[in-house]
Amino acid sequence: MMIGISLQGVPLLIVHIAMAAICVYGIFSDPSRPYTLYKVLNLFFLFFFCIAPIAQYNQGVCLLGTKFTFSDYMVTSITSLVILVLTNISYIVSRKYFDNKHCQKSVGEESGKIECIGLRKEVTLVAISMALAFYFLYINQFDILSLIIRSGDCVDRLPQSQTMYLISEYFLRPISLVVLLSTMTLKVVHRWIKPLLLILLLITIPPTGVPRVLVAAIYIPLLLYLIPAFRRDWNFVALICVGVLIIFPLLNLFRNVPDNTLVAYGIVSQFLDLNFDAYSMLMRVIKDDIVTNGMQLLGSLLFWVPRSLWPAKPVSSGHYVADQTGLNWNNLSMPFWGEGYINFGFLGVIIFTIVLAVVLAKLDSKYWCITAKRRRDLDTIKYYMLLGLLMFILRGSMMSALAYTCGILVSFYLVKTVVLYENTSN
Repeated sequence: MMIGISLQGVPLLIVHIAMAAICVYGIFSDPSRPYTLYKVLNLFFLFFFCIAPIAQYNQGVCLLGTKFTFSDYMVTSITSLVILVLTNISYIVSRKYFDNKHCQKSVGEESGKIECIGLRKEVTLVAISMALAFYFLYINQFDILSLIIRSGDCVDRLPQSQTMYLISEYFLRPISLVVLLSTMTLKVVHRWIKPLLLILLLITIPPTGVPRVLVAAIYIPLLLYLIPAFRRDWNFVALICVGVLIIFPLLNLFRNVPDNTLVAYGIVSQFLDLNFDAYSMLMRVIKDDIVTNGMQLLGSLLFWVPRSLWPAKPVSSGHYVADQTGLNWNNLSMPFWGEGYINFGFLGVIIFTIVLAVVLAKLDSKYWCITAKRRRDLDTIKYYMLLGLLMFILRGSMMSALAYTCGILVSFYLVKTVVLYENTSN
C-alpha cells in the first residue's frame, strides 16, 4: 500500500503528520506508566485518524460508494487535530490535578480486603464457570465448530430472542473472565483451579467465535495477567499494535466461514475497508451537518429500555446516519467524537472531548496512584478490562459501546460481591 500524495494533498498530509507526531509522543510518554487508557486512546487515533484516512484518500477509496472531496477531508482532519490537541491539554491538566489528589492518599490496605479464596469460594467460582461453559455449548448444540465460528454455513445455534442474546453476549460471557482473574489476583487453595477456569473461559469465550471487541476486552486483560512482561517497558504498546495490525484481521476470517477473504488481503488492505470507517463517519456527519440535539445521546444512555416499551427509541448513530444519507449498509460505527457532533454539533465535539479526557485522566491516576500499589486488589481487573474496551468505546457507536461496557462492569461487580460476601461469611 504505497502512499503517493498529490501536490493538492500535501496540506492534508502535513495535518496528519502533525497528528501522528502528537500521538507518538503520547504513546511513548511517561515510561513509569507503561500502560494507560491515555496511551490506548493515542494508539486508536494513530491508526484510525492518522494512517487510515491518508491511505483511503491516496487510494481514492469510496467507502459505501461515497466520494468525499479534498475539502471534506481537510475540514475533518483539522477538526481531528483540534480534538487531539484539546484531548491532550485536558488530560494533562486533569491528570496533574488527580495525581495530586490520589497520590497523597495512603496506599494502605482497604478495610475488609481479602487476599485468599477459600475452598467454598473456589467451588462457587468453578460452578459458575462450568454452568456458563455448559450454557454456551448448549446454545451451539454441543458443536465445537459452531462454537468457534461466528457465522456462516458451519454455525448451528439455537434461536434466541434479541433480549436473551444481548444478556448472553454483554453480561454472561464476561463473568467467566472475572472469575478466572479473581483467582489470579487472590491466593487460591488448589493450583489446578486456574488451569480449569482457563479451559472453561476458552469454551465460553473462544477468541474466534465472538465479536472482536469482546476478544479485546477479554484477552488483553488475560494476557496482562498471564504474561507480566506485557506490563513492562513498551511491550503493552507492541501488544496493541500487533492486535490491530495482525490479530484482528485474522480473527475477521472467522466472521463468515467459508465466505471469507484471503489472509493477505485482510492484513495488507484493512486500512481501506469498513473496519476503519471511524474517520469517514465523522466526515459524514460534518459534511451533511447531521445533528439530533441530544436524541442519540438519550437513546445511548437508555440502551437498556426495550424497544417494545419505547417504539421511537433511537437506533445506533451509525445506523441513523446510514438512514439519513441513503446508504445501503447500516451496520456502521460512529467514533466517540462523531457522537458529540451528531448530538450537539461542534459544541458537542468539544464537550465530549473534554469529558473523555478528564474521565481517562481520573481512571489512570487512580489506578497508578492507588490500585497498582496495592497487592491483590480486585479493581485491577476492572482497569485491565477498560484497557481492552476503550478502542471499542472510541470507535463506537456509543449505544453498543455503553451496552458492552455496562454489561462487563456489572459482571465484574457481581463476581466481586460474591467473592467478598463469601469471604466475610467464612
